[in-house]
Amino acid sequence: MYIDPRGEFLDKAVNLRAMMENGMKFTDRFMEITNPENFAKKTWYQMARIFRKERLSVYDSVETNVNKFIEYAPDIFIGYPSIFILMANYITQNNLKIKPPKKIFTTAEVLFDADRAKIKITFDCDVIDMYGCTELRRLAWECSMHEGYHTDIDCAVVEIVKDDILDTEDGNVVVTGLHNYAMPLIRYQTGDIARTSQHACSCGRGFPLIKHIKGRTDDMVMLPSGKIISPRCINILDYIEGIDRYRIIQEEKGQFLVQIERSKQFSEKTGDTIREQIRKGCLNEDVTIKIKEVKNIPQEKSGKTRTVISKIGKIER
Repeated sequence: MYIDPRGEFLDKAVNLRAMMENGMKFTDRFMEITNPENFAKKTWYQMARIFRKERLSVYDSVETNVNKFIEYAPDIFIGYPSIFILMANYITQNNLKIKPPKKIFTTAEVLFDADRAKIKITFDCDVIDMYGCTELRRLAWECSMHEGYHTDIDCAVVEIVKDDILDTEDGNVVVTGLHNYAMPLIRYQTGDIARTSQHACSCGRGFPLIKHIKGRTDDMVMLPSGKIISPRCINILDYIEGIDRYRIIQEEKGQFLVQIERSKQFSEKTGDTIREQIRKGCLNEDVTIKIKEVKNIPQEKSGKTRTVISKIGKIER
């Protein structure tokens, strides 16, 4: 997915607005959990103590990330709910003392109520959920009132439709981007299920509200060593050339089946890259990865496609 420089700039501005509307300041210390591919050199304004940012890798151990978090003591902390849960469990189990951030922002995964409560209690701060997708970036975000998700209507047209008709019940999220002129997406189906709100938020902001969002709900993964990792450590195959869609099934602790719908660009290198990424996400433990081509990856009853499914039993979050 190519985004022109102007669109990239606006994407960053929209993301920044969501956080600044929730109290982030220019001088706050910022920490983000992300893929190392998103790591970048510090800019001149970060060196001038504006939007200072440190990053944690999804591939690092929970212990490593918790120690870096304690050492840096960020004001703003953004990342995946599943990794925040693993960090919260580690902090609680080891009775560690932390400096609470001002705000935690969650993104990229479904934030369950129980997970929100655990993160909020452990880190002793408010938890703000943000919604977006890989192709269109930030689309909606919560405010401190938690009455729904404010949609960024100045940057995207977000529709909730059922049978191609606008609906006030649960429906498919269909989005039209308004600022990427290099590769515009018109009425793009994100694969998410959501419901619009018929009420305005008591915060007074005029953005239309999404009442709730049902995104992908992937399983946690237990490695042969017994370590538990976030599904985000291995479900990051979206940018590998040669794949249209994929699903990773953990059949045993050390065995993974990767179902793929191949594209015209598929090659032997595609398979090697898939194995490399999953092994890296599994902290280089001894795992077996089998790749199987399928014509169609089935959806769940909800209409979503889960990308990580574990068959080794329920793993507590």
